[in-house]
Amino acid sequence: STWINLTTNTMLNGAKIPMYQNNDLDALKTAIRTCIRADYSNARIARIRDTLSLYEIEISEALLPDVERWLGAEHPFTVRFGLGMLMEHYLDGDFDPAYLSRAAAVSSAHYYVKMMAAWYFATALAKQYEAALPYLEQGRLAPWTHNKAIRKALESYRITPEQKEYLKSLKISSRKSGTGR
Repeated sequence: STWINLTTNTMLNGAKIPMYQNNDLDALKTAIRTCIRADYSNARIARIRDTLSLYEIEISEALLPDVERWLGAEHPFTVRFGLGMLMEHYLDGDFDPAYLSRAAAVSSAHYYVKMMAAWYFATALAKQYEAALPYLEQGRLAPWTHNKAIRKALESYRITPEQKEYLKSLKISSRKSGTGR
């Protein structure tokens, strides 16, 4: 009954014995229930399964508006963070081809933003090859980003040798792109 009272009052720190739930879903429901003014139907959640493995973080779809805001930010490292979030969390089960268009629309002269965009598309080629390929075939990326994405994809073990050969044929020559080396 102490746990019920604490949960109802949203004051979990009053428990002398740590609270637990029987499964992950019940734990999430309890955590959300104790958040004051939370929108339960649209909770913004980031789940870290293991703090020793921070490279694997699950985030809810409700964070997509934040990613959109980050992609449109003025500060280059905020934009880079937005591209990274899109790459890490929305190229697998939550993938939507529209995310590729959003990433391709990012325009910046800042090296780290361009590099992150290239990394995003190289990873997209590894995870969503058929959806990402038209961005290179149709020249929908800036030449530098285009070539850097191909270069990074060629270094990937997740791209087949046949795919790598085709990607090489899509490289934009430095004379055509004006990018130099």
